[in-house]
Amino acid sequence: MKAKTQIILFLVLSLVLYSCNPDDDNPSTSTPVAVDNQFTVSSTVYDLSAGYRSPSFPDSPGLFITTIALTGDGLTRSGNQLTGIGDIVVIEFYTAANNVLQAGTYNLDSLNDQALTAYLYYGINYDSQTDSAVIEDEVFQGTITVDLLTNGNFKITGTGISDDANSNFTVNFDGEIPLVN
Repeated sequence: MKAKTQIILFLVLSLVLYSCNPDDDNPSTSTPVAVDNQFTVSSTVYDLSAGYRSPSFPDSPGLFITTIALTGDGLTRSGNQLTGIGDIVVIEFYTAANNVLQAGTYNLDSLNDQALTAYLYYGINYDSQTDSAVIEDEVFQGTITVDLLTNGNFKITGTGISDDANSNFTVNFDGEIPLVN
């Protein structure tokens, strides 16, 4: 009988100890996972579904421009043209290398007279036929980081302040950005 009581007591004690996990008393403070393929203006989120890259072209001696267009649903590529209406982020990367989008951190500015600077424009409900958007602005303050992933895709992340709206801006895109001639 004593052994049976000890076994029951052991089981009850194990159950009590198991249910009193110290983690239950403290809520989780996990770091939020960044959502890929979107940009935000202020607190409004806009999804991105595709990316396209232009060939580099010379801007001045030793300085080349590569343009990337990140598009949302509604904008599609037909040949080397965008068609439709949707959200868009266009980034002109100024690099020291021709025909290459260099990995690194680019400063957003309005001068773009040196390598590792970038110009960024975004449009909400951009109409490719009229080349205008319901809301459009430029981002001159902040940084954009380009990473070339091992699978050949690009990861483009950045933050800044939009010029006219004076709103926080973020972009996060991870995916294929094919060269469009």
